[in-house]
Amino acid sequence: MRSSKGFTFAETVAAFSIMMVITLAIYPALIEIRLEQKELAIERYAITTLQDQFLLQSESPSTYPYLISESNDYGITILFQKENQFIKGCAIWTSIEQEKQEVCLYALQEQ
Repeated sequence: MRSSKGFTFAETVAAFSIMMVITLAIYPALIEIRLEQKELAIERYAITTLQDQFLLQSESPSTYPYLISESNDYGITILFQKENQFIKGCAIWTSIEQEKQEVCLYALQEQ
């Protein structure tokens, strides 16, 4: 009998096959995670933009309802409305999956 040093072809093919099965099982989950990261980045941007607009609104009050369309890649529209003693600001955009998303913040109106 010969002493074998190293891997045989069958062992190499088996190891490669196992590695490919694991990779192909994980790949769809990685794609989904990347899409969710993009969605969360857009939502964070919308909330930050809405908060910035609230600060600008407090410096220069205007009549309500007040609409702002952002000219950016995300297509965020900001709408301010008066509700009782509150000012309601909503950021509206279309998600990557073509679903309408909306986030609203409220501020107490200064008298």
